[in-house]
Amino acid sequence: MVALLPAIVGWSPVASAVGASGCPDVSGRYSVKGTGDRNWTALTEALAALHATEAGYLDSGIELSGAADGKLSVGTKSGRLGHWSTRPDAVLRAGTDFECQNGRLVLSAPVAKATRKTDEGKWYEGVATASLSRGANGELSISVRFTGSERISLYSYDSANVSIPKPGTRNTLTDSFSLPVYSDTDSLASSQPVISGIERDTRQRLAPEVLGNVAINGLQPSGDGALAMLTVARSDDVVAFEDRLRAAGIRYETRAEPSWWNNAYHMELLIRPSGAIATSPARPSAFRIEQELQRTLPGAAVIDKIVASKNGYVVTLNIHDSTSIADIVRRVELNSTLITEMDLVDEAIPAGARIRVARLQVRVD
Repeated sequence: MVALLPAIVGWSPVASAVGASGCPDVSGRYSVKGTGDRNWTALTEALAALHATEAGYLDSGIELSGAADGKLSVGTKSGRLGHWSTRPDAVLRAGTDFECQNGRLVLSAPVAKATRKTDEGKWYEGVATASLSRGANGELSISVRFTGSERISLYSYDSANVSIPKPGTRNTLTDSFSLPVYSDTDSLASSQPVISGIERDTRQRLAPEVLGNVAINGLQPSGDGALAMLTVARSDDVVAFEDRLRAAGIRYETRAEPSWWNNAYHMELLIRPSGAIATSPARPSAFRIEQELQRTLPGAAVIDKIVASKNGYVVTLNIHDSTSIADIVRRVELNSTLITEMDLVDEAIPAGARIRVARLQVRVD
């Protein structure tokens, strides 16, 4: 068994030298803290590639050792109150699980079904590859390279979704960020957490009858509310939870859409306190809108993408028969308990295609 290294004390640039195997020395303990919505997605992919998903929560930690010797041992501390692993969670081997290029340790196995949302609101699906190195101040430098395409949905109903890459949309994106060195003060903060007034208020409002099967992984003050990191086991539980929030009059804004990894949906909501003046409209996630449309749309209308807009959401549909837009809208409005209005933005038939593509503005109550 490879022993895990203790926390770094007095690190110097000499320690980051490349080992005999040509791999950088990334040994040490590192703190997992907030990195921003998009970087948080990239971080979860890097943790998945390291077999360290238990560290995928705020105030967690990851411990690495031995890469310069050809074996990388990985340990974790899960959450604010977690404890460091007493044995490696995983041992990765050079040549099989990772290789070293240009001073970086590149994890060999790409993370499948990775997703990205661009600044233009487009969703891409593809694969992500992570690489590691030691920063100038001892921090763990992480780079995640994503390659993927927009998708065209052929069939979508409940949990079944069949799609193909959209021609001409292949894109490569790179996210780079760092995890700071873990210190004893992090451990002290973990054992004696300080809970702010907004956190306490949010925990009280997210009572068991509101949460249901949803788990809170972390809360932190953010703007005029509290950012809640949540885990949900099933898509139906996401839908039910958002409906309970609305029924309880709890205003919220989706900061990170529900995404599936490590056998659960992970999402981030900004929960606003009672009586707060919101800086942006409270509304359900695009995921919730998608689930509602899947339930109420006719079978020939398949969702291509949903983008939040100033007045609600813009939904792009691929329509595979002659059903009119008016009939589609009428069916949704008659059967939906969430969507109150749908207006056609535009409709077209792509050259050489046998489908119609329509964009509709969707509003909720």
